[in-house]
Amino acid sequence: MAIELETDSATTKDNKQLAIKLRAIINGETDKNILESLQKELREYNNSPEEVYNQNREIIEATLTEIADEISRREQSTEEQNKVPVLIDNQSKSPVKPNKRPVSPVVIVAGIILLLTFITFLGYRVFSLRKKATKKKLK
Repeated sequence: MAIELETDSATTKDNKQLAIKLRAIINGETDKNILESLQKELREYNNSPEEVYNQNREIIEATLTEIADEISRREQSTEEQNKVPVLIDNQSKSPVKPNKRPVSPVVIVAGIILLLTFITFLGYRVFSLRKKATKKKLK
């Protein structure tokens, strides 16, 4: 709505600037409470003298629409972030929590074999160095 006001040639320059500023506030990172407060204040313009409201009616209505859209978008975004995917077991029709995949036994066996090989290699190196050291002492 504010974009329409900005491009409309019949809209005054002040109204266009106001629409631009309000759109920046609404679509920016403004706190939700501030948006709700702005929405409340703009609704109070409905009770103001008709001349004030009629002069700014387009901007007030467009801003109220954008604020409502932005607040609902943020609420929907927050709800989507808080959702935890729930898997359903088709046989029992009950929700199943997603589990971490267990470590495969093949991976465990391979790890043990590599560890034993490494320990054996270290043992071989230690014994071969000791053997060389004892030969040097005998000479």
